[in-house]
Amino acid sequence: MLYFSQEQEILLKTLVEQRKKRAELLKKAVEQLKQIQDQNIKREKPILRKKSTILNLRKDSLWHSRFQLHESTETLDIVHVKTKVCFLKIIEINSKNSTFSGDILITMKWKTQDCEESLHNTWTPAIKIYNSINVKKVHGHISKIDNETVQQEVKVTGVYKMPMDFRMFPYDMQKLAVTIYTSEARAILSEDEEQLSSINWDGVKLNQMEWKLHNHVELTDSNPFQKKINQKYDLETITSSGNMANKLTAACHAIRRPGFYKYNVLGSILLLTIVSGSVYGVSPDGVQYRILCTLFVLMTAMSLRSNVASRLPTVSYFSLMDNYIFIQKVYLTVVVIIYALLTILPYVVDEELVRPLELATLGGEAIVQFILHVIFTLHYRRKYREQKTLIIKKDEEYMQKLKIQG
Repeated sequence: MLYFSQEQEILLKTLVEQRKKRAELLKKAVEQLKQIQDQNIKREKPILRKKSTILNLRKDSLWHSRFQLHESTETLDIVHVKTKVCFLKIIEINSKNSTFSGDILITMKWKTQDCEESLHNTWTPAIKIYNSINVKKVHGHISKIDNETVQQEVKVTGVYKMPMDFRMFPYDMQKLAVTIYTSEARAILSEDEEQLSSINWDGVKLNQMEWKLHNHVELTDSNPFQKKINQKYDLETITSSGNMANKLTAACHAIRRPGFYKYNVLGSILLLTIVSGSVYGVSPDGVQYRILCTLFVLMTAMSLRSNVASRLPTVSYFSLMDNYIFIQKVYLTVVVIIYALLTILPYVVDEELVRPLELATLGGEAIVQFILHVIFTLHYRRKYREQKTLIIKKDEEYMQKLKIQG
């Protein structure tokens, strides 16, 4: 049992009373905070009002180092920015790095009530390109369409990263996309329905032997403000965190011309597999020569696969070509095992039956190859037709929109 002196008991009582007072003060502070939050929730404001530091880029250098910081305490009204994207020039599609390079022209229009003559201090959406990895040159121009409408054109030259899908390689279709976003909370980017996004065909410098570019350009948006326009937003959080509060993705589609890979890789492996059946011309006593010839074909298929792999990024799935080469490698491996088993035929059956059995084995191999090719062709032909039908449909819809606009 513990005993305390009179001074120690007084000290303990004082500490207990102090803790009780702190707990009461903390409880009152929490109640006050809840009351303030309840009052803020009850207020309904269709506009954004927040004192914060907003980052605006100068008009002559949109992505470079000269910035202007200013304090904004005024009411920020929502500004609808009509956006059009034109692919001025597409120079190269790099499958290995999943990139494409070229020039992009972004045209934006919005209405404003304080349109000045000089346009030097006019508000702009301060757009950026999310998937650009090497912006070489940026040129911007701002002008007035009328007393209430301002137009800004931004030309960007650079390299753009994009996800690529190689499941249908070499019959694959790739989406060349540019994602535009703004950190300005008051700006809402949307598609310009009066002027559709387009491709400048005079500036397309793709290798026409490898790629074919389709006509349409689709513009898709991801806009959190459209459904929550009347809710309160923390402007400081949005602008300082660099989130893509509002973005548009402009995309065109390019389909690969498979001629090079079809004839030089797939065709070569098919011919080598067919030629491997000629080893039945060697007598069963020379089984080592049969196996060597088949292994030579197998190693050639693996070498061709390695050559193709150097042109593509490392992916976790099989492409069309990978599946075809893998099937042929499995087939040739089974054939090597069969050649080894055929060596025991003279010891099991009569010599007169050895040759007919070998010919029957050759016929069975030919039938298996035929069935494999039919199944493989039908499966991927269906996928390819679905892919191509979807793109042709988008081209037709785009051309109809152009006709409506005149």
